[in-house]
Amino acid sequence: MADKDPDPSFSLNLGNGVYLDSNGALRNGPVPNVPTYEAPFTLPVDPKKIKDALTSVKDALSDISKKGFLHDKWGKVDEIDKILDILAGIGKLAGYVAPVFAALGLVVDALKLFGILKDEESGIEKKVDELKKELTEHVTALAKLMESDYLETARSQIDALSTTVKLYADNLADDTWDPAPEELAFQRQTLTTAHTVNLNGFTRALAVGSWVALFSRSEHTLVWPMLGRLLNVVPGVAKDAPSGTPGTLPIDMPQDGPNFDHRLMFPFASFAIGTYFACIRGISPEYRTTGEFRAALKGFSTDLETLATTMRQSCLARTIYTADQFQQLFYDYDNSLRIPLTIDAQTGLPVPDVSAITLKPGVNHWPVGAMDLRYHDDAYFSGFLAALAVSDAQAWTSGSAPTAPSKIGSMDIRWLPPARLMPGPFPHSYQIANREECAAAANAQSEADYADLLAISGYPELMRLSALCRNEATEPSVSQTVVPGKVKLYANPEPEVEVTVKSNPVHYTGEVVTATAKRAFQECMCKVRVKTQSVVRLDPIRYRITLRTLNSLAGGTSWREVQYSDYQICTYEADPSDPGFRRLRVGHGTNEMSAAPLVGDWTPSPREAIHREGTVSMNATTFDWWVPTPPEPRPDPNAPAHDDYVDRIGGMLIDPWQGHLEPIGGVPDILLTDTGFGGRTDQGPSIPELAWQRPKSPPLDGQHRVVNQETVHVRYTLDWKRDDLQVTVWNQFSERNYVVYLVVEEEMRSSSNVLHTAVALPMDGLITRVPEKFFVKEASAHAKTARIIAGLIPKHIPNAGEIVPDDGGVAWIRPGDLLTPDGVERVMTKLKAENPTFFNEVLTELQRRDAASLKRTATA
Repeated sequence: MADKDPDPSFSLNLGNGVYLDSNGALRNGPVPNVPTYEAPFTLPVDPKKIKDALTSVKDALSDISKKGFLHDKWGKVDEIDKILDILAGIGKLAGYVAPVFAALGLVVDALKLFGILKDEESGIEKKVDELKKELTEHVTALAKLMESDYLETARSQIDALSTTVKLYADNLADDTWDPAPEELAFQRQTLTTAHTVNLNGFTRALAVGSWVALFSRSEHTLVWPMLGRLLNVVPGVAKDAPSGTPGTLPIDMPQDGPNFDHRLMFPFASFAIGTYFACIRGISPEYRTTGEFRAALKGFSTDLETLATTMRQSCLARTIYTADQFQQLFYDYDNSLRIPLTIDAQTGLPVPDVSAITLKPGVNHWPVGAMDLRYHDDAYFSGFLAALAVSDAQAWTSGSAPTAPSKIGSMDIRWLPPARLMPGPFPHSYQIANREECAAAANAQSEADYADLLAISGYPELMRLSALCRNEATEPSVSQTVVPGKVKLYANPEPEVEVTVKSNPVHYTGEVVTATAKRAFQECMCKVRVKTQSVVRLDPIRYRITLRTLNSLAGGTSWREVQYSDYQICTYEADPSDPGFRRLRVGHGTNEMSAAPLVGDWTPSPREAIHREGTVSMNATTFDWWVPTPPEPRPDPNAPAHDDYVDRIGGMLIDPWQGHLEPIGGVPDILLTDTGFGGRTDQGPSIPELAWQRPKSPPLDGQHRVVNQETVHVRYTLDWKRDDLQVTVWNQFSERNYVVYLVVEEEMRSSSNVLHTAVALPMDGLITRVPEKFFVKEASAHAKTARIIAGLIPKHIPNAGEIVPDDGGVAWIRPGDLLTPDGVERVMTKLKAENPTFFNEVLTELQRRDAASLKRTATA
């Protein structure tokens, strides 16, 4: 995965306002414009705590120097480094699979995933096998579980499919391998058979019943029994549960016998689903487009969710206290209190200061925190408790408080409440006065500890993989197979001529601003190269190639900026046939003006070259580019005269909108005198790529002016062979500016959707360089009405105690409403309808000021 996370591809709602995105980042809301999936339960955990915990774990996993932080959160177990490496690897794999662009490479994608899984030094498979070895060496129940034929068969089937697909992907990595369609069909059959035969291995790895091991009570004697009924699992609250449904459940130690054990489940299940993604990417990188493997992915999504939920319900717990559990009595002689003395005002003798009595560290009444009920066994606690016992013995002989830490991982054996003590019912006794506050503090601490435990347990990654399966079972809203390159623009302008430009009449005054400008028509050419699906594919995707124009006219005379996404609208909606899953809906708007098919029949990437050329007439929204131009410096009368056109050709790559020359030189004279390109014979080079200009589009600070609907003529050539599609379009000289889209329409075979990949081709045929002072005068003319409105507002705001006029006043007008001509127009329209008195005052004042201006001009 790249150093920078890609844009998120989906969100998972964990509940309580916390969302996990496809990159593993926590958010306060869903990612806009991508699918959002719902976890079946809402976790009864403070959103900030779970968000902070998950964010801290993600940050620590990305930086090896921060792993000490994770060790502290988990506590010492021999396998912790392997667990952390697997967490990091699964996160990396999930982040690589999720973006649509990851499927574009023919072989790179599958081989990249196999690399994450099987790297000899750091791959997930290596870490899973190391963790398995370490756990099974000292956990007899897990050793027996992994030796079962059931899981051995699952592993062998996973490996078998992986090996078959990896060999195929390695063949494809050889650029010289060009199999005939017959060989591709044979490979298809081989891979399909391997997938069908070995699919059951993945299903076994993700089944809850596969992860039942023998639980032994004798391995959990040191801490679990002392907690009694304090330990609670957090099964979560179902989204449709009645309000007030509790989200926690006390859990007792199970009896000896079969019980769910997640210690090998999480790494093995994660490895299995990661391997499945690598395999299906190797078989058919475009499986989201074709719909292949969709049923299996949906099933695996449910299986992963069930595993994560079972793990949370059976293996992760936290302490929960009530006020009644803080009723203990303490005596001034039991060495558990700090009792400061004060001087009695009457007797002058030292007496206990009851208001300042506190508990000493080391009070052994309230273990608080969270536990992994499988990993945190006697072997986990024994060394810690032994050190604590030594510290107690030393403290007993010295008369001081114990010095050994009382917290291991996420469990504090001797948590100290924020207790305020008061005299108890017996002499020399004391009791806690603020029991409710102490219980709340204990539960707040255990909730934070549980959030840390949950974040590092693998639960979030299982839920993320479940959501990833759901997302991969949908059609993509961005093509997996069509990759447009950068558009190359070329222009060959005529010498500039002087013209007079006029503004539209300013509304309400009729004022028209004019200026002398310089204008040049130009031939324009756009070239773009698009990669389509490779012909070395088992399942060809079919395309149509189209030129399309969209309506950008607003209000009859203005330009509105239109994106192709305004025409093609992709959304994800609930799938009525499969609750909990989503489906892609592709809609097309009504703002199409013209469409001209270049390849009109559904066609896969062709092995034999396809060539098309011609000219099409299309309706388009045309406009002038009016480019603000600073005043030209005064010419040097002593400088020699020279021709502008010669300068332009000598510069080669002139940018007509910035006046920046980038000479490339070395073009033979014959190229400058040959027959002109595009049908013109008076001047110009014959090879646009060498001698035409490379302008930047749109022009810097250019404005769309004189917007109209016209018929334009687009000349094109199309060459398409294998996965290489090249299209070049030219405008017709003397036609104005417009935008035409090259659209690759893609057939989504598993639905009726047709997905478009569009490339905007700006046909810039006319540039008008307008003096900057024109735009200043125009803005000033429009601002007259705004200034008058602002000046009249104070007299229309009632004073204190005055009755607001029936017309509603003008207090609703805000300064921002008067900053643009469109804003002023909206204000005037509303005034005309709702406050005609004010509206007429504005018109009267405009007329008065215009008359005064004319009089001053006549006098001058």
